[in-house]
Amino acid sequence: MQESLSAGDKHALTIENQQRANLSGIVSVESFNEKQVSIKTKSSYLIISGENLNVSKFNTDNGTLVIDGKINEIRYSEKGKAAGVIKKLFK
Repeated sequence: MQESLSAGDKHALTIENQQRANLSGIVSVESFNEKQVSIKTKSSYLIISGENLNVSKFNTDNGTLVIDGKINEIRYSEKGKAAGVIKKLFK
């Protein structure tokens, strides 16, 4: 069963020349380093991978986020990062 999203649950993602990501509708930044940023949106989890990544702006009041660096991959998941770590342990 798929839940429908209300207007407040949506988020947007814009990539500029593979060097900057502008996001809205962000709940939290779960973790980040220069190779990966794990983000919780209102409806799912988002992982951005690349090189020299830097969270340059994060406004918790309006849920906006800016990431600079070379962006190589964007991945969505309905489960959190912890589920991925546990899955890797039992591979």
